[in-house]
Amino acid sequence: MKNYTYVLAKKMILAFLVVFAWSGSSLMAVAQAPSVPPTGVHFDLSGNGLDGKVLWTMSPVTGSNEFIVEQSTDNGATWGVIGGAVPYTGAEDYQLAITGLTNGTTYIWRVKIQSDDGGLTLSSPVSTDNTAFTYNSITGSATVTELNKTSTAITINLVDGVTGEAGYKLYVKKSGAATYGAPYKTFTMSSSEQAVTIFGLDPNTFYNIYAQAYQGTSGKVSNTISVKTNRALPPKPATLTYRDLCPEKVTIDFTFDDISQFDELELKMNGAVVRVGQADTKSFTMTGLNPGTDYNFVVLTRNETGIANSNTLSVRTPAYLAPDGPSNITDPYDITTNSMTISWTNGQEDLVCLNKIRNEINFFVHIVNRDGTEEDRTYFTFPGETSFTIPDLQMKATVTTTLSSYNTTHNLRGFGERQVTGVTLGPPITPVDLGATPQTNHLGDEEILVTWNEYADDEDGSIVELKVGDGDYKVIGTIKANIAIFTYKPVQEGVTYTFRVKAFNQYGDSNYSEEATATPDYSTEPNAPYNLNAMLNGTTAVLTWLDDANNESGFEVQKSSDAGVTWEKIGEVGRNVNTFSDDAIVSGTTYWYGVKSMNSVGSSDLVTTKFTFGDAGTVGVINVYPNPTVDFLNLRMDNTKAATVSVINQSNRRVLSKTVDFENGEVSLDVSNFTPGAYQVVIIAGDKKVSRKIYKY
Repeated sequence: MKNYTYVLAKKMILAFLVVFAWSGSSLMAVAQAPSVPPTGVHFDLSGNGLDGKVLWTMSPVTGSNEFIVEQSTDNGATWGVIGGAVPYTGAEDYQLAITGLTNGTTYIWRVKIQSDDGGLTLSSPVSTDNTAFTYNSITGSATVTELNKTSTAITINLVDGVTGEAGYKLYVKKSGAATYGAPYKTFTMSSSEQAVTIFGLDPNTFYNIYAQAYQGTSGKVSNTISVKTNRALPPKPATLTYRDLCPEKVTIDFTFDDISQFDELELKMNGAVVRVGQADTKSFTMTGLNPGTDYNFVVLTRNETGIANSNTLSVRTPAYLAPDGPSNITDPYDITTNSMTISWTNGQEDLVCLNKIRNEINFFVHIVNRDGTEEDRTYFTFPGETSFTIPDLQMKATVTTTLSSYNTTHNLRGFGERQVTGVTLGPPITPVDLGATPQTNHLGDEEILVTWNEYADDEDGSIVELKVGDGDYKVIGTIKANIAIFTYKPVQEGVTYTFRVKAFNQYGDSNYSEEATATPDYSTEPNAPYNLNAMLNGTTAVLTWLDDANNESGFEVQKSSDAGVTWEKIGEVGRNVNTFSDDAIVSGTTYWYGVKSMNSVGSSDLVTTKFTFGDAGTVGVINVYPNPTVDFLNLRMDNTKAATVSVINQSNRRVLSKTVDFENGEVSLDVSNFTPGAYQVVIIAGDKKVSRKIYKY
């Protein structure tokens, strides 16, 4: 009451001053009281049920102001100031503690604001529900505990330890809210404990909850509990993708907008859980998959509220691929007589997926040897190698190589971009397309033109060999490298000349070419033989003659027993043969023999000689060899010891004459310096003479 008397006296003085100022004095100005009253005046009973507090709000005002709280116990008939003045601070919410309430008494409170110079504004009366409070004495206590919760509801357990209450009011507010507001629920207890569920809450949110036992306007407040609702159903991934897709593995990536909304996640593959992780897990790598297989992945999130499944991510693993084949394969190099080297570039490997991996490099080698035989080989080398030397080859072997990269695990092979072929060093390639053509040169001499194709690029030259008739091959010329033509002369008409050629170099000779033959045609009939003689050898007449032709195909021998009136053909001998034996003779009988040379054009005149069986003198059989010859001529004669041997050329000139001794049955003549061509060998033993035609290369 002391404060109230002071305030009243102060206001009376201010009123007097106002009246004085209004009466005409202008010596001073009077401050005006705020015109906006406090609002929202209400009373909250404290938890002990014995006291509480008056609360109100105030809109902003100017000046220095303070609040006065007045209390009435007679329904507003009289008012008294309670408590001290509450300063206006510019805030919106204010309160004043109230103590000493009387049981069964109804209280009304109002708040007014005044300026510090005495201006006064009363608060507006508030509704009875908010401002009128009847204090009734309630004893005991109530206890609230958490019983259960979901993402949108909380169930509490209320233990009733209060006496004198009419019922309970349950208050709920979000943590951080200014006030509780109206009760969530008003109810009476059916037993000493009761479960109450609060619905319509926000997920993952803290709520403050208490119960108030009430009797009239009095009440007793329970303890306040803070409960956080469960989170809502966990979120699905915001993104679900895959990467590093390999034949046997894949990485599944996922992101979430808010990982706080769940605690763990699972990865399902084709319906089965294969991985478990925490909320901060961002990917799983699956291994041990089957190549070329379809897989379906789902990410499952889990929290206290439930489970959420992502959309299905479908993935097909690729098949394993063959390693890239070698590239940039070189032609063979560092070639020797028995080896050659090849280089290449290896392809890229997928080391992330272990795909296109090579475990070795394979070489498939096909070899064609110089002698025409073939063989196949396979070599292996390490996967990182970039060159390889093929060993153990024959000289002049043609080697074709195919390279590949091979994966032994999956039996996959990548072939190189090309095959390469090389030839080892060795004798040159065999000349081909050999030809022999008879021709007449500008001097009118007959000759044979020998030509061939020389494909070797490593020959030092070529060797030309000749075989006359059925004789043996002899070397007749050595030709320089890159020349594939040779002219041979002299030649004889009707003689078959067979040629062959081989190339040579430092490693040896090539194989012989195919043979080529030429037989010059006869142009005229041959000359007649001469010096026809008949000698007795035992009981056989042996005819000999000299050959004056170089174009006969042979000789025809005739016989007459009537001095040449009639003639009978008794035989033929071949070319260059100048002897014939006739054993169809009778002792004491005279015969006439005739011989003529012949060819396809015609025949010569018949030359004759007379022979009587019983003439003395015999000469042994003559053998002259080899024929044709190159350097030496061997003579063999039976029944003769000494003889004179003459050699006459085609110009009928004697180029050799010497006496030889046949005591050992055979002598040898050196004809190596003779000019190639046809010769007559004449042997004279006593009064008998025989001849043979030979040919010198």
